[in-house]
Amino acid sequence: MSKWAWLSTSLKEKPGVFGEFSQCLTFHSRVQSITPSSVNPTNSCPSPSNSKTLSSENDVHTYLDNLDKTQPDVCVFAFTNPTPENNGKLPLPISKRLLERITQDFNLSSTFLNVLDTGLATYTSTIPSKSRKDGKEWESAQFVIQQNRAYSAFSIALTFNIGTGRSRAILFGAETKVVSELFQYLSSMSPQPYGPMVIPTVAMELQAQSFSTTIKNCHDRVYSIEVATGMRQFNFPHEKKGVSPQDWKTLDLISITRDLSSFLSRFAFLKLQAETGANLVEQMARTTELLIEKTHKKDARGFITDDQYNIISKLDEIRNLYLGMAARCRYLTERTAAQSQTVHCLIASQYNLTNIDIARESRNIAELARRDNKLTFQVAKDSRAVAIAAARDSAAMQVIAAVTVLFLPATFTATFFSMSFFDFPGAERPRVSVWIWIYVLVTAILTIVIQLSWASVSNRKKEQITRGIQ
Repeated sequence: MSKWAWLSTSLKEKPGVFGEFSQCLTFHSRVQSITPSSVNPTNSCPSPSNSKTLSSENDVHTYLDNLDKTQPDVCVFAFTNPTPENNGKLPLPISKRLLERITQDFNLSSTFLNVLDTGLATYTSTIPSKSRKDGKEWESAQFVIQQNRAYSAFSIALTFNIGTGRSRAILFGAETKVVSELFQYLSSMSPQPYGPMVIPTVAMELQAQSFSTTIKNCHDRVYSIEVATGMRQFNFPHEKKGVSPQDWKTLDLISITRDLSSFLSRFAFLKLQAETGANLVEQMARTTELLIEKTHKKDARGFITDDQYNIISKLDEIRNLYLGMAARCRYLTERTAAQSQTVHCLIASQYNLTNIDIARESRNIAELARRDNKLTFQVAKDSRAVAIAAARDSAAMQVIAAVTVLFLPATFTATFFSMSFFDFPGAERPRVSVWIWIYVLVTAILTIVIQLSWASVSNRKKEQITRGIQ
């Protein structure tokens, strides 16, 4: 065990580091033996590579037992999570016992677990930049290469033996589909190049292609937003002027703002991944150059110099791809920020138009209220006139009632004594007819009937008035 392994060792004892096993995808390939004097890629006769999916940890232990017998030149173990959202995160889909065995059998770096825990872009190598002063040389090199934690990003621990050319690697953080593409890529390389950077180079290229596709999709979406908001109505020589944009007043600007903010966050992350990816690839190229320098005069089966120069050339290509993606992310960030500013201006214009509409409606309401007040004033004026007229009528009726009350007794007396029931002139004394009871009876009956009719009609009118008010 390394003297510097305390942190990783203590991390193994913490809860939440190791989780449930899901599956393990394996890859191994073997190249027929070649003599040191004929180290040439054209003399390498590859045997078919092989990949398998192991569904339990017992199968992995059995596979490791067979490795001691078969000893393939390249062997990769890739552990995937059942849910892609947990890729690159703890807990790892492996038990502590199995990880310790793989680390021991493959002679992997003891810092790998600590690097996995950080989730940061990391590159470590045990190859010294200078030769040892005691004249001793190293036989194997350990590497840890990890991208920033993402939905599907590689975390690789690898050991390469200079004397035998054998590579042993363990991989976390990638989706099953991506791991399958990695193994297909390695299988397609015939003859398969030797060297510690073969597997990481393929992984970094696949990662770059994935990021490039994501950037293109985001770019297309930003372009569609620009068309919708009218920012692509310029007559460029290479671009035909399209149809008139949709009326911006009908756009869902809040959703567009949310999308643009999401793109700004995505471009920032992709820019980070591209810059760190370029840095990782650059360090991988430096390591390969160191290996060429240290093994130039060394008779090593597993190190073919031509392969290493090809790897350096490929790494330069991948590095330029990452740098191009970083530049494109910076450009798209500025472009998206400009579009976001435009959308905010449109939102402000929408608010202003809304405020104008509100002010216009408020003015209309005020005008209607003014008219209502004018009508109310006229109604009040008419009501006053009616009240005055009613007061005058009431005064006149009071006069009439007073006159009627004043003359009613005299009228009654004159009418009563002028009837034929009384005879004053033709007799010695006044005589009263025996039929006077008829007058009294008829008068009483008519009075009662009139009073009852008046009461009934009056009550009916009161009820109608009450119902009309309710």
